[in-house]
Amino acid sequence: MDRLAAFQAGEPRNVKDAVDLLGRHQDPGFRLAGIRYLVSGRFPNEIQVFASALQDSDLRIVSIASREIGKRGAEMDRFLLLSLLDHADRGVRLAALHGLGPLVILEDFPLLLPFLLPNDREVFRVANRILESSSGEVVALDLDPDQERRAEISALWSSWYEEQSQG
Repeated sequence: MDRLAAFQAGEPRNVKDAVDLLGRHQDPGFRLAGIRYLVSGRFPNEIQVFASALQDSDLRIVSIASREIGKRGAEMDRFLLLSLLDHADRGVRLAALHGLGPLVILEDFPLLLPFLLPNDREVFRVANRILESSSGEVVALDLDPDQERRAEISALWSSWYEEQSQG
């Protein structure tokens, strides 16, 4: 009966309650309570649970799931997030970028280079940081480049990747 009460109240008391709320409750607020409970610790099949949450209609849940896959996942789990780079919602795209950060490999660079958007400082910073950390390279030392300099840095990354892919 405790499980039913937790489900009806939207207050998970354990991982099973939280997974049930996230996967089966119709109320997005209750699903959000479920995923918020789950981010507090590790649990079995966590990548599968967060991967399922990527299909949720509530974009807050999709964003949280994206970041958690990045924190908990392995290189192969990046495929779960790559399709979100084309999502209509900027927040979801940004969360997918954050999630991809620790999982990216050189082969993924062509998908990330377009996110070096000179006119979107936040997206640019995330994409630039991912490229730096996954490549071990720094193409520019600017702490907070202006829009013109971000365009130059974007071009530098494109040139760097072109050289890497030819070599």
